Amino acid sequence: MEIFKIFSTLKSLNFGLDKGSILVLDGSFYIHLDSKMAHFVKVLLDEIFGGENFRNEIIWKRSTAHSDTKQGSQHYGRIHDTILFYTRSEKYVWNSQHTPHDEEYINKFYKNIEEGTGRRYMLDNLAGPGGAAKGNPFYEVMGVKRYWQFSKENMDQLVKDGRIIQTRPGNVPRYKRYLDEMKGVPLQSIWDDIRQIQSQAKERANYPTQKPEELLQRIISNSSNENDLILDVFSGSGTTAVVGEKLGRRWAVCDFGKHAIYTMQKRILNIAESKKLENNSNVADQEVARCEKCSSVIEENDEYKKCKECGSIYQNEIKEKNEKYGQPPKPFCVVSAGAYDFTRIMDLRKNQDTYITFVLGLFNIVREKTGFSKKYKLPNIYAEKNGDPVEVFPVWDDEYLKNIRIDEEYLQGIIDASGGKLKGDYYIITPETCARIGDTAFKNAAKEKGNFKLLKFPYKVLEELSRHFQIEEQATSSADINRLISSVGFYFNEEIKVEAERKNGGIKITKFNSGILDKNGRRFKGLEGLAMMLVDVDYDGKVFDMDVAIYSKDIGEDGVVKVEGLTKDSHIIAIDKHGNESKVIKLK
Repeated sequence: MEIFKIFSTLKSLNFGLDKGSILVLDGSFYIHLDSKMAHFVKVLLDEIFGGENFRNEIIWKRSTAHSDTKQGSQHYGRIHDTILFYTRSEKYVWNSQHTPHDEEYINKFYKNIEEGTGRRYMLDNLAGPGGAAKGNPFYEVMGVKRYWQFSKENMDQLVKDGRIIQTRPGNVPRYKRYLDEMKGVPLQSIWDDIRQIQSQAKERANYPTQKPEELLQRIISNSSNENDLILDVFSGSGTTAVVGEKLGRRWAVCDFGKHAIYTMQKRILNIAESKKLENNSNVADQEVARCEKCSSVIEENDEYKKCKECGSIYQNEIKEKNEKYGQPPKPFCVVSAGAYDFTRIMDLRKNQDTYITFVLGLFNIVREKTGFSKKYKLPNIYAEKNGDPVEVFPVWDDEYLKNIRIDEEYLQGIIDASGGKLKGDYYIITPETCARIGDTAFKNAAKEKGNFKLLKFPYKVLEELSRHFQIEEQATSSADINRLISSVGFYFNEEIKVEAERKNGGIKITKFNSGILDKNGRRFKGLEGLAMMLVDVDYDGKVFDMDVAIYSKDIGEDGVVKVEGLTKDSHIIAIDKHGNESKVIKLK
């Protein structure tokens, strides 16, 4: 099922070859998969992009050799993932990247080391291939006459610069070519030089599927130019946005999980303090770690460094270049979006009663009887909530679906239609895309107070109604993240009430109420409906800058969880299993 959800997502976003594709003609598409999914997904992507636009299967060796045979496994070590690379057409952006030459090549061709500088170099051929037939000039250099690659003027300058070497009188002069001036090896399809993020790494965001910035830097640099727009529809920790920002790209990233959204927001808000990308050019850095005893290249794994030649062992300490990025983020916004054509999902005219009953049920409102419109002398009133009228916005009417939106004018029309007598709470159940305003207070003709309360739901609800699927839940542990990424879940705007206090070096949740129901229609009890709690240890009163994400499985039955670094300004946000979140709450 996960494969078809990926296929459905890509088709609905129209990444393919259709005229209305959101992927530009010179654009590229990358998808990261494990070995269980890659071969299935490639068949589907060939259908979307056309097999002729498949460019590479990239093997990312994400870790060094390891063995889990002690746990009883009987298979080869699984140390790589797959990245499939497609383009929309034959003409696409391609900024070739390079990797350093390997040690064997360096020792064979760049074995000379310049005294004083330590720079490695090779002595390269200066002869002009093809001689006079190819237009190469003939003249004498250091007593040797022949056809050369360079003009006499350029050759004289190279001699003056010390770049022409004659090893002994009479020998043919050769060109001194430095290793650090070479681009390196054009990037191949096996990437074994980018490791998973280490626990001590500065970029680590404590998100379970986080990818290294270096991996995204390579992809984005290779297949886009400055100011191009990058889209990641399964963004997770937001590495695509962070790297895109640092490389001067525009970006849009998406995710369903609230932990992901707050992680992305935090990383972008604090990007100035993050690590600067090490190499933004397409020239490889030829500097490699060398043994202190014999100067040979050191081979590294996650635990130690080992010299290939003499076998010396060094402790593998993470030594990062901690130069800060130092630039504030460009303005960005967080949007809950979904502009869709409801008529593609279901015939609302034929299913009006089913639709009304269903959307009332989303907010735990039972449609027990009729006659409410007559009672309140207002149209489209189908139920009551706590004794107050509940309107279902009539999207089955094409005029309402396509042209009418809930705004100040619409709400004023309700007040006028009531003869100015409307008071108390007035609820309106509506798709998110039909509302242009939020909860609004008013006074009637008699100066009595009232409130319009909008109960909004996303378009996904109608898809689920038509397919008879159950509601998907927010992740309650880090192991659920990948499952959540491939889910078709949706959330409701239910109000969450939570209270918490400091307790024994941590936090105790003393109150948690959410109106959501489980898959059996039962209301969650106690902390059962809690998915996660987000903590900002020093909330500034403006932007909730998440420091810690705590999954419900890590919270004790007594509501207590250990959290370090709490201050007098510590605040929390609670998120239920349907994705609803509380207001920012101060710890008592």
